[in-house]
Amino acid sequence: MPIKIGLNEVTLICRLRALGQTFDKIGDSIGVAGPTVAQHYYRVFPEKRPPKGTRLPAIKAGERFGRWTVLRTYVTNKKTYKTGFSSTYQRGTRFCVCVCDCGTKRTVLAISLRRGDSKSCDCLKRELFAKRIFHHGLTKTIEYSIWHNMRQSCNNPRAREYAHNGARGIKVCARWNGKGLFQNFFKDMGPRPSKKHLLDRKDMNGDYSPKNCKWNTRAGQIREGKHIRNHGLSDGPEYRAWHAMRNRCNNPNNPDYGGRGVKVCERWAGSDCFLNFYRDMRPRPSDKHSLDRIDPNGDYSPENCRWGTAYMQRMNQRKVIEEVFTPGDIDAPYVAEQPVYAAETLDF
Repeated sequence: MPIKIGLNEVTLICRLRALGQTFDKIGDSIGVAGPTVAQHYYRVFPEKRPPKGTRLPAIKAGERFGRWTVLRTYVTNKKTYKTGFSSTYQRGTRFCVCVCDCGTKRTVLAISLRRGDSKSCDCLKRELFAKRIFHHGLTKTIEYSIWHNMRQSCNNPRAREYAHNGARGIKVCARWNGKGLFQNFFKDMGPRPSKKHLLDRKDMNGDYSPKNCKWNTRAGQIREGKHIRNHGLSDGPEYRAWHAMRNRCNNPNNPDYGGRGVKVCERWAGSDCFLNFYRDMRPRPSDKHSLDRIDPNGDYSPENCRWGTAYMQRMNQRKVIEEVFTPGDIDAPYVAEQPVYAAETLDF
């Protein structure tokens, strides 16, 4: 049922019209057609009605509006009319049957063509949207991800690496720090040489800029003494062993380690001391080896730790040592299984 317009609705129409709103927007807010709103408004203010000669001529077949070409026009003679979009219109609303340049046929409101609200089917909207968001075609590349993460670590306090960069005053140069400035970054740095290369700063206290950045590998960063926390070994068994060692010794509720007073030496205890552990213990000899203490009552330290097999660890338990072996015989069952390392040092 159409909405009946009473005194309250007419008063609202006059107030909204005084604020500069169009008849169509007023009609949308109260649920009636724009021509009906205009009719009631001009009854109250007849002096504001435009002369008949100033009205726009009717839309004719063959006219173009954007990409639309009008095929025919018609006026609804029913009280209400529902289109394919389930919208309800008053009797007397004018429609145009149009065809788009892409071949799509659709019924469009004549007022929408006049106002420029409808210029085509969705094809024009999709093209404009794609043109607006397409800049360089490298959004899915690793270089773009590195550039994006670099800006986040310096500009976004919620980013994971902000504490190491933005919180320390590290910034991105004006040539790179912008939504549309990835092209400058790519032009200055070029493609990443290989999957092993990462973005690295020559001066760790300097900003991100073309003069202070280069592509570098993990090994190169470690060799230069930089990015100790980014060692590239977080997925390795040595890192997991070091991490588990620190967790059980720092937990006072663990009765066999932290609760018993077992500690980690100062050289290994820090959150950024994994490389010290890795240099001292070397890579794990095999999948059958795990971290073992020579003296099960001692702390974790380079002098008291080794890589041991499950058999070695079973024979080195406190309970077994106390019940079976004497102190001089502890190492006898597994001395042949002790791993032997080369004399050269690791290349960092």
